[in-house]
Amino acid sequence: MSEAEFVKQEPQFAAFLAIDWADKKHVWCLQGASSEKRESGELEHSPEAVEAWVGQLCQRFAHRPIAVALEQSRGALAFMLSKYEAWHLFPVPSTMAARMRQALYPSGAKDDPRDADLLLDILLQHPDKLRRLLPDTLSRTRCGHEAVTSNSAAEAKDTTRRSEL
Repeated sequence: MSEAEFVKQEPQFAAFLAIDWADKKHVWCLQGASSEKRESGELEHSPEAVEAWVGQLCQRFAHRPIAVALEQSRGALAFMLSKYEAWHLFPVPSTMAARMRQALYPSGAKDDPRDADLLLDILLQHPDKLRRLLPDTLSRTRCGHEAVTSNSAAEAKDTTRRSEL
């Protein structure tokens, strides 16, 4: 997919965010779409902390789409973030991140703030190399507000089974 195709298929993002996952604290790096300035910080690994932080960012960017790079496509953090409709997750393959880290930082030292910055560089400079994680749309929320759905996937499946009997 070319960069032009990526831009056509994806919404106009209000911000670009990268998160370096950890067991206890996550390190993040953020850049607004109309800015060259980057911000960074740490986030506790708890559902309450993640939810509060997501809510703040959603308000700050007026519930507009945010592109998020993270080095995992599965796991607790990806699951927590996938439920927000404004958040578009772009898992960065760990081999890609490792090779970029090795090329740019030959010492091999792992550094969480630098890794979050590297993930953001990959998201901004090589979006055509990443594939967006497509979430289950039935379970998404609008930045902390539960999505309204008529039936869950399980209810729909159950209804189909009953009609087949």
